[in-house]
Amino acid sequence: MKGHLSVCAIPVKDQNGVPWLEDRLFIKDGGRFEKIILQDVLWLEARRNYCDIVTLYQRFTASATIHALYRQLPGTLLVRVHRSYVVNLAHVTAMEGSMVLIKEQQIPIGKNYRRGFLERFHFL
Repeated sequence: MKGHLSVCAIPVKDQNGVPWLEDRLFIKDGGRFEKIILQDVLWLEARRNYCDIVTLYQRFTASATIHALYRQLPGTLLVRVHRSYVVNLAHVTAMEGSMVLIKEQQIPIGKNYRRGFLERFHFL
């Protein structure tokens, strides 16, 4: 993608209670908005004042911090696991020690986020 992108998350309902689509967000690239289906997001990765959004198909760079972007995201599939990472629970393939694995990518689990992250899973 060219340059940096800005993010526009769609709210669940507007002020009149009219429902909006909450399974996607749009990334602004110049004068065009690119749709990202949240289910396709693998993880978000902080890059100082920017945030990489890694999907099944491509990587976007948003001109927003990971904290600001995470606050705008609807739904509960995306969970903070580290100060620099948010992961999509649907794409977690394994966990070992303080790492989570998504599509062969190892992502650290921060000690402050570990308990909340692990509570989202059922273990046998």
